Amino acid sequence: MNENTIQSQSIWDEQSGLQNFTTPNRAELLEELNINKSSKILDLGCGYGRTLKMLWKLGYKNILGIDYSDGMLNIAKESIPNISFYNCKIPKELPDIRNLDVVFFLTVANSIISDLDLNKIFEFVNNNMNNNGVFIFDDYVLSEDNNYKNRYLLGLNEFNNYGLFRSNGNEVFKHRPKVIFDSLFKEFFTIEKCTINEEKSMNNRKTSLIHYILRKK
Repeated sequence: MNENTIQSQSIWDEQSGLQNFTTPNRAELLEELNINKSSKILDLGCGYGRTLKMLWKLGYKNILGIDYSDGMLNIAKESIPNISFYNCKIPKELPDIRNLDVVFFLTVANSIISDLDLNKIFEFVNNNMNNNGVFIFDDYVLSEDNNYKNRYLLGLNEFNNYGLFRSNGNEVFKHRPKVIFDSLFKEFFTIEKCTINEEKSMNNRKTSLIHYILRKK
């Protein structure tokens, strides 16, 4: 597999309207962190807009969404018609959006196969974020569940990379160990909080979700 592969747009277009993501949307964290209601907030990989919709209900109106799935964005635009959305490939076509106070990047990294591409995304966040900005990040980490371990072994045989695996729909995803995320973050951010909890994946499988609250250095 080409290491620069990112999940194709068609996969998520097909899933739009079918998936009901159950992982935490994290919108309520902004009130816990005393984030001002006028803050400029980006949901990177916003999907069908569930986090943005909750932010709007909480009174955060200066919010933006980026995704590369037309299907997902069409649903988001119908749900929250009053905000700006960007349809672009991640990370190759990310727009120049300055003065961000908060960025959400929730359970998207597992679709980014290349660590180099993931680093480019973190660099984009850093370059477009105000000093002391908040980066809220969730993703699936390598799981101890036997079902996933078996998938990782199959992926190791196919891709020579432990953590890459095929889903039931034959899409390829990547689960990384915590140490990889820590090493990628350290150039740009200070880790304020990190937890790992058991959650369900979008296919309703038991897995481990890592959650970070980070600050721009």
